[in-house]
Amino acid sequence: NEVQQSKFLLYGALDALHVQYWRSDANFVLARFAGDTERLVQRLADRGVFVRDRSGEAGCAGCLRMTTGIVHDTRALIAALEEALCDEA
Repeated sequence: NEVQQSKFLLYGALDALHVQYWRSDANFVLARFAGDTERLVQRLADRGVFVRDRSGEAGCAGCLRMTTGIVHDTRALIAALEEALCDEA
């Protein structure tokens, strides 16, 4: 199904970007990013991609929750992540 395909696309991208994440049975993936998550969230929003910052929750420092569903949207998320993380480097 499309949610599964989207998750596996995102898992592959996060692996390639060396980002820690947790596999999920739900329609989202939680990943831990180094650096300023507020800035990353803003960089993604500037690219039309919206994620949930979970870094304020206990045990979730640096974590973003990314919804997976429509493959097209997940590909846009991956492209925006790659661009935003390259800007940070």
